[in-house]
Amino acid sequence: MENKDLQIGNFVLNYLKEPILVESIICDFNECTINSDIVELFDPIPLSKEWLLKLGFVKKHNDNELYHEFLIYFIGSNRFWFLDKEDGIVKNHLMIPKKLKYVHQLQNIITLMS
Repeated sequence: MENKDLQIGNFVLNYLKEPILVESIICDFNECTINSDIVELFDPIPLSKEWLLKLGFVKKHNDNELYHEFLIYFIGSNRFWFLDKEDGIVKNHLMIPKKLKYVHQLQNIITLMS
């Protein structure tokens, strides 16, 4: 996991493999720390249906689709689509080209689009 991919507010696994919230990122010339521990002690959290629900995704039509404010996730395809809405009506949808594997990657997209 690259420190450049992390933002304050991301979830990562600590050295005990427990999810924690990134509250600080400090980098100097030699290394970076997250919450006062070196980055190498942390691992990304793999995306899962459980984590999607924790991040605010909800089921609407069936068990294979999870929705966020402006994203839809198709469970079978492991792909996210951006929903272009106008007055609450979907006008277009665009596939996010990069396959997202980790919670922090999705959190960064949600932050960017908010």
